[in-house]
Amino acid sequence: MKVKKPYVLIGLLFIAFAPVIPGGEALSSQGSIRSWLEFMLILMAFLLSLFWVKKSYLKIIFSDTYIIPIILFCFWSISTVIWSAFRILSLAKSIELFMVFFVTLVIVQDLFLNRANTSKVLFKFLILYLAFLFLFNVLAFGTPFNFVQSGAYGSVPRIRFTLGFAHPLETADLLALCAITGISASRSLKNILVLIFLFFCIYLADARASQLFVLFSVLVILYFKIEKKAYKLLIVCSGFLIVLLSVAYIFLSFDVQKLLYSNIAGVDTLGGRVVLWYTAMEAFTANSFITIFGVGYYSSRVLLLDIAHYGGHAHNAYIDLMLTTGLVGVFILFFVLVRTVKMIKHDMLIKYGFFSGILIYTLLISIFDPQLLRPNPVMVVLFISFIEIRSLKVGKE
Repeated sequence: MKVKKPYVLIGLLFIAFAPVIPGGEALSSQGSIRSWLEFMLILMAFLLSLFWVKKSYLKIIFSDTYIIPIILFCFWSISTVIWSAFRILSLAKSIELFMVFFVTLVIVQDLFLNRANTSKVLFKFLILYLAFLFLFNVLAFGTPFNFVQSGAYGSVPRIRFTLGFAHPLETADLLALCAITGISASRSLKNILVLIFLFFCIYLADARASQLFVLFSVLVILYFKIEKKAYKLLIVCSGFLIVLLSVAYIFLSFDVQKLLYSNIAGVDTLGGRVVLWYTAMEAFTANSFITIFGVGYYSSRVLLLDIAHYGGHAHNAYIDLMLTTGLVGVFILFFVLVRTVKMIKHDMLIKYGFFSGILIYTLLISIFDPQLLRPNPVMVVLFISFIEIRSLKVGKE
């Protein structure tokens, strides 16, 4: 089975996002070695994809009404460069998003034509990728626990598991991707043991939202994969239990109690996110131009960095996209999500629960850690699983 081309393209994308060089987000307004390296590696993957893509496949996929909204969002994000305060950043990241999407099209093209198991291919690669980053930590820092965060409200410092120079939340996302692809690839004892180990690593990263969301996503995948109704009922009950425990945890937490009895604009809750959300929503409604067109893709920092040093984005994908791409971008996002939900009704997804698990995780984690419609490893895997489903559907038609 020839899967060398997909491995090359997947490798280039993940190496581009590999946190082995210190620096901020890709192509920040100041620029950095890491940011330019990321852009150049994605560009390399894009150019190889142009050379490897089959025109017949591209013509069929690009005419698919489920694919068009994503392409439309990519081009709208590029258009916002005109009025963005950070034109280089907006242009680079919007182009990156389109290039990542195109590269994943070509990855699925070869995997689909060779009848390869997509989740198995991704799982094997992610295992090697995580092992490489873990080895990097040991060699570079002497420990994988090199992220020490000051304790909130006088508590003890948080020592968190990380991979490379990634933030613990980014580390948890990589671990979650591996867990979801692993359980999708096989329910063998070996994969289940790996899944338990990955859960433990997410716990060590102290990414509380990721722990709950990846567990919920795994239950969704199992629901699609298991045929016995009794087991399906058990999974549904487990899902409800997770939701109830999550709600109980949120309302019993100190943060929310403080939020309920305080002025929202002056409260440091949910890791400082609430202040950013409040500021972003105020800015969104204060100016009609921003309301309709946004401040420019990836440019929410022009307003939020004055509020907090961590305000490079709104720490919520939906609020951030609303602020950066305006109502036009929100409408396109809504159209994408509606079309996606409609697609889930097809019986095909019962066989391919991989997409459902990745989609659920991305939508949920984006509430606290913006991953949706931004160039990153989570979107790489989501794009691949989405395009695989569309290729199967278009192929049947």
